[in-house]
Amino acid sequence: MPVTLPTKIDGVMQTTRNQMGWSVELIDPYTGIFLKRMHGARQPVADLGCGFGIVTEHLLADGATVIANDIASAHLEEVERRIPEEQRANLTLVARDATQLDFPTDSLAGIMADAGFTS
Repeated sequence: MPVTLPTKIDGVMQTTRNQMGWSVELIDPYTGIFLKRMHGARQPVADLGCGFGIVTEHLLADGATVIANDIASAHLEEVERRIPEEQRANLTLVARDATQLDFPTDSLAGIMADAGFTS
């Protein structure tokens, strides 16, 4: 039997623009550990499947350089709107399937891959 899910639960999650899943609006304990490990990162951090950029926002606020990726360009437009102008120089937006990205060996401090749900 199909289950109808809400499109938004304030402060918790919302459906993605491409209707492929849900983007989490809070930092879970595992993501919190990741963010702590990335503190002071000297190399870029990739946020793959970034959705609305919640993790990207935290990384940028902590001074990281971030490569924010999502298959939906509408998500990246939202990320760009959310990020303060003074942090945008440390942000690269990449709209494509994350499996098609190619990062040189040892070029990233870390990778966050899809902090959300997909169906």
